[in-house]
Amino acid sequence: ASCDGCQLTILDCEDELLTLAEQVQIATFAEASSAMVGGPYDLSLVEGFTRTVIEALAHIPYGDRWSYGAVAEAIGHPRAHRAVGTACGANPVPLIHPCHRVIRSDGSVGSYGGGEWMKRTLLDLETRR
Repeated sequence: ASCDGCQLTILDCEDELLTLAEQVQIATFAEASSAMVGGPYDLSLVEGFTRTVIEALAHIPYGDRWSYGAVAEAIGHPRAHRAVGTACGANPVPLIHPCHRVIRSDGSVGSYGGGEWMKRTLLDLETRR
């Protein structure tokens, strides 16, 4: 499939698609995520270490980035950076408890359930706002 009648594929037009997605996200992301923090969501199926990690994610300020190791230290398990990554992957409410704000210690974005490009997009949106 092509976009806007050009001869490029959707994949070739990723920058234009992200721009459109960013416009929608900029209009709703900050307001929606702050409004949802106190809203109804259910973490009852998330237990133990994973729940501790997910609850800690809510304390990462908008626009900030913490490493997996920093989250591990914040919850009192300084050597559990890999387990923090696994717990982030199990996050059922990723915009409310923002696992996209957790990055690798080398500054690279790392994995994200919505895809690495989406994590990068969310981080970029928060940096620009």
